Amino acid sequence: MPRWLLFVAISILTAIAVHWSAADLFHPSLDEGIYLEGGHRVATGQVPYRDFFAFTGPLIYLVQAALEHLLGRDLAMLRWSLAFSLGILAASVFAIVETYTNNRAAGAAAAIFCLAIFLSAPNRLVINHRWLSAALFAAALAVAVHALDRPRLHLATGLLAALAAWTTPSFAPALLLLVLTTRSLWLLAGAGLASLPLLAWLLQSSALAPLLERLLWASRQYAAANSVPFAYYPGSVPLSLNALRPFVAVAVILAGLLAAVFESLRTRDRRDLLLAAGVFGCLVTAYPRWDVLQLPYVLAPALAAAVICAHRRLPVPALHAALLLAMLWSAYQGIRFWSYRDALTAFPTRAGYLLGESAHALALEALEKHVPPGSALFVFPYLPTFGYLLDTRNPTSFSYLQPGMMSAADEAQALRELSARPPRFVLRQYFPDDQVLLTWPNSDRARLSLASIRGFLDSHYRFVEHVESRHFALDLLELKASSTP
Repeated sequence: MPRWLLFVAISILTAIAVHWSAADLFHPSLDEGIYLEGGHRVATGQVPYRDFFAFTGPLIYLVQAALEHLLGRDLAMLRWSLAFSLGILAASVFAIVETYTNNRAAGAAAAIFCLAIFLSAPNRLVINHRWLSAALFAAALAVAVHALDRPRLHLATGLLAALAAWTTPSFAPALLLLVLTTRSLWLLAGAGLASLPLLAWLLQSSALAPLLERLLWASRQYAAANSVPFAYYPGSVPLSLNALRPFVAVAVILAGLLAAVFESLRTRDRRDLLLAAGVFGCLVTAYPRWDVLQLPYVLAPALAAAVICAHRRLPVPALHAALLLAMLWSAYQGIRFWSYRDALTAFPTRAGYLLGESAHALALEALEKHVPPGSALFVFPYLPTFGYLLDTRNPTSFSYLQPGMMSAADEAQALRELSARPPRFVLRQYFPDDQVLLTWPNSDRARLSLASIRGFLDSHYRFVEHVESRHFALDLLELKASSTP
């Protein structure tokens, strides 16, 4: 079977398997609702940056809008973007390893191990711009290492790498690194081919200048609040072997980076140099958020490099032992994943049937009793997934307000919008300062309270109900009759 056809087959089959096993899992992710709500806004005619707050690339919103337009407001169906991202990541690892080693068994083992690392954290299997951009860049790298002897294929390299940057802007330096390493005009042409339609859309929508303003905002606000040391763990370092599983990705990334650098310096081969550039470029995209929860997004190229180096350097018995250990660990993670899934409860939501903890189901059921579909609702400060699950309408341009990251100007704008069009309902999250500082230790302490918005809510809203689970605590508030415009 030709390599390209094998790549497509692995991507599709893996995506189907991931979707079947993980698409209906519910976890109250801090971030997934950003892309669900953003995609819905685009599907209803709004434009990111111009009409609602965003600082990632526009492609994630366009993808989610297209899925919602085609498949409806069903959360499991909207997670096809996640499923195909993981499928492409697995296929890219396979393709890179197979290209270097000419060993499909080694490529398959690496792909399985890659998926096992992803499945070891079910709560991360949610829609996120980083899954999509990581998949696009990994595919670009897989094409690039294959295309050194067929330069015109770099058109696809440039197209895929540019789309990664249009999803997560921090991939722009990684794209530049591929250009400098390959010195390919075809790669530049591919990047232009991907970029021109998006640039034209942003210009036509009067959203290009707001996008540039948001990128500047991110360089100040996001970079400051989200800066953490490499392999930062939010809390005390776990001591049990099972709890240490988040650090498997960290170990693989470090091993892969060292292996890629070692091989490129030793062989001076163009293909080895290209792989090292891909591993380093992908790793840099995680800056400044180097924590163990973010690093799996940049795992794929490093894992491929580590496997390639092991295949070249280890004696056959040691290589077989390493392969056996990786497969045993992968099987164990698969068993753990299905055990986790079997312990969950199926429950209906306004975004389709989901699997989650029984407390999650009870909380959503309680909220649905009070909040009619289509109601105006604002989630404060940070759990926009609930707004989407309740099928509500956010009257502001902010899906969330991260304490310690939002500027005074952001807070003032949100307050103006709330005052001008106060929503009927507010979901207020219990988010203590110590939890904020544990997750984002470099947050601006003077900006944690968002005091003006808290004061507005205290003055204009009444308490309705408190719901909580192991992962969240929420107060449902309703606009006082005296405060209705």
